[in-house]
Amino acid sequence: MKMVAVAPDSAAAHANYATALKNLGRVDEAAAEFEKSIRLKPTYAALNNLGNLYFAKMRWAEAADMFEKSLRMNDID
Repeated sequence: MKMVAVAPDSAAAHANYATALKNLGRVDEAAAEFEKSIRLKPTYAALNNLGNLYFAKMRWAEAADMFEKSLRMNDID
């Protein structure tokens, strides 16, 4: 959390915080942080992690969208 406070425009800070939240089982908060990270700078890892969170919440269409975007980021269509 401190890193996000110090560098609120850092996609990596939001992604790292999201990962910590996910590991603590705070899924909704993690999803919100991954969304912030992706708005700042989409990366394969953030898109894929958010897709996994959406999948776990049975948000199928959103999960599929994140997985497709992550594959495009990695050039693996």
